[in-house]
Parts: sequence; structure tokens; C-alpha cells
Amino acid sequence: MSLEKFATRSAGQAFGKRLAAMTSLAWILFLNPVQGLAQITDELEPCIEHALAGARKGGMRLARRFPAKFLLAPDTAQVQFTLPEEGCVGFLAVGRRQIQELRLTLYSDTGDVLATGEEHGAYAYARTCMTDGSTVIAHVELHEGSGEVEILPLVSAPATLPGLEDAMGECAGVGLPRSSTVDVGPEPIGPPLGQRLLKVVEEVKELGYQPYGEPIPGMLSAMRRELRRITLPVNTCMALALVPDEDMGTVDFRLFTAEEEPQLMGRDAGQGRPVIVKLCTEESIEHIADIRTYDDGGRYLIQVFVIQAPPNSAKIPGLHSDTRIAYWEIQHRLALVGMSVKETQWVQLPARGEYRAPLKLEYGPCYAIAAFASSHDMLDDVDLSVTDINGNLLSNDTGPELVPLVYVCPTKATDYAAFLRAPELARGTRALLVLAAGK
Repeated sequence: MSLEKFATRSAGQAFGKRLAAMTSLAWILFLNPVQGLAQITDELEPCIEHALAGARKGGMRLARRFPAKFLLAPDTAQVQFTLPEEGCVGFLAVGRRQIQELRLTLYSDTGDVLATGEEHGAYAYARTCMTDGSTVIAHVELHEGSGEVEILPLVSAPATLPGLEDAMGECAGVGLPRSSTVDVGPEPIGPPLGQRLLKVVEEVKELGYQPYGEPIPGMLSAMRRELRRITLPVNTCMALALVPDEDMGTVDFRLFTAEEEPQLMGRDAGQGRPVIVKLCTEESIEHIADIRTYDDGGRYLIQVFVIQAPPNSAKIPGLHSDTRIAYWEIQHRLALVGMSVKETQWVQLPARGEYRAPLKLEYGPCYAIAAFASSHDMLDDVDLSVTDINGNLLSNDTGPELVPLVYVCPTKATDYAAFLRAPELARGTRALLVLAAGK
């Protein structure tokens, strides 16, 4: 399923005007892909030739061609390029038709700003020098106009392109250059995204997760939406973490299957923190990441983490995707403190009510008690508490975590009780009660 069709199906009326334009372009390519692509590339090709003519005068050579993209302000586009050898690589963004203001920024694969481009209206140029095997992301923002844009990677690149203005001036298809602005230097660089990602790696490691593949960089303009196609491993439980920079506002991260009828696999939203979606895949289905920001934009990284079943993990009937992940996470957490699961039982959790589960605890070992519903989407605030036979509170967890966990060290062997409350639960559901003890 194409991203254009996905956007049309999942967006509301607020996106109607812009999506109509994008869908028209998609239908051109769908009904006659050869003619549709030729319409874009043929009209842009004269400008590309003029740009390359200016580049050749500086001793540069074109490394490869990326497909041209049609942009409507304030759309963005980006390409990823790996340096074949140590040296300098320049990126030239060339626009045609009503392209009026292009801005070009180069990023490392960890999200650090490497260079900002010289702006000439309908085209922009930036250069960076790195070691072989390094990856550079060239990110273009269209601030005014509409039309086709192509990003050209040029190796053996100098700091500036000699004769570029003369060469581009001969191309009647480019937008009129805007007057030069006062140079105030590059945008200040915030804390590297790589450091924020490493913090997330350490946090999820305690839950049993390991990074899978390389992080996926991106940038989202203020109050914009982006769709990205992601291929995930098969028959695996995982977590997708979107790590925003500190200047990015509220981020809404949703994951859908890339099917004719997209299925929502998970969603998380927040401000100033990583947002994480968890799921288990059973077959080879591509997924679409739907990323939105409702205020300030910024850079981000998406990292996939996989989780495996702990050693000697008991198979429990009725464990579906959500509960399987939660059960594995809690076992990894318990292993860190030298505990293992002793008993599990399914209970029926009432809507806006309380469930009382009797516990028989022995004197000597300390115990851990956890509980979670069969669907995470149904539990926004779960409270778990443990009392003795006289009703005295021994331990409780009333925080916002979806999987509450409490510890009890009995002073004598007697009857105890665990109380599970879900004030935000709209309807009843099954919950799994887990009892663990020290080894």
C-alpha cells in the first residue's frame, strides 16, 4: 500500500486540500507510472544538467542519482548517503517550477548537524568532510513554493561551487532567487541525539531489550505529519522507540500495518520524552510509522529493540501480544534482583472496581507481586496493593506504570491479600497475577 493512499485513508478533513494534491500526483504515477515519472524528471532534467555543469568546473563528480520528489511548502525530503572513501562530499538541492526557498542541512546518522547550506532560493549547497563508511543525511525543507526537488551527492567537493549561479541562471525553470539575508551563522546545536538514544538503550536493557539494526534519523517541521515505511523482523516481539531532541514539542507516534485496510498496532504520545510502541509480529508485513507533532518540530531517531523470552520462561495459555511482552519484561526485571516467577493465575478485573486475590506467603523469602491486563490499551492507571490478614497495608504501587510491581517480606507465614484496582478501566477484562520469590 502506498504512503499516499495510506495518508488519504487515515487523515481527517483538515488535511483534505493538501492530500488532494498529493493524491492526484499518486494517481498519475499509478495509472501511468512511466509517463508520470517522465513528467517529473523530464521537466527537472535541464536544471540538473546546468547544475552538474557548474559542479564539473570545480572538479567534482556525481556519486549517484536519487529520485526527484514533488514538494508542497512546508514539506521536507531527505536522502541518506554513505561515503565510499574518506574525503569531502557536497549535496546540491535543485528545485524547479515555483520552488522559491529551499533550505539544506546535513546530519550525521546520530542526528548531529554537520553543515548548513548556502541558500540561493531554488537551489542550495552544503558540504562536509568525513571518513570512509560514514553516513550523511541530507535534509531539505521547502519554505515557500511547490515543485520538483532533487538532491545530488557530489564527491571531491569544495567548500563552494564555482560558477553555480551562472550555470543555474541559464535554467529558465528554476524559481527566481531571493535577495541574500544577513549571515548569522549556523543554528545552535543542542545535546546530541545519540546521547539521548544511549540513555534509552540503558533503560530498556533492564527490561530485556537489545537494539536491532541501525537508528533511523528524521526531522519534522512544526505542526507537521510524516509517514515512514518500516520493515520489522518476523516472529519477534519488539519495541520501537522514537527519541526526539529536547526542542521538539508533543510527539504522536502511531504504527500501522501497510495493508489495504491498515491496522493500528500501537500508539504513544508525549512531550520531552521518548515515545515507545510495543508489538509482536507473526508474519512478514511492512509497517507504516505515522509521526506527528502538534507544536514545535525538530530532529528525531527511531530505534527498534527486540526482546526474547527469559530462560526457563513458563508458557502460559492465553498470553497474547501485549501480555506476552509485559510478562517477559517483568521476568527480566525480577531476574535483576535475583527473583523468579513461582505462580501465575488469570483473574477477572471488574470495570471501575477492585479485585481481591488471596495469597499464601511463607516466612523467610521475599516476594514480588505484579499484575497486568490482557490489553495494555485498556489500562491507563493500575493500582496494586498488598495487605496482611488484618487489612494492614504492607506495600502498594499507585504510579502511572502499566505493570505495577510490589515487594513484600513476610514476618510470619499466614494469609495475605493482593488488591488490584483500575479506576480508568471502562469495561472488565482479564488480568494476569504474577507471584515471584527469591531463588
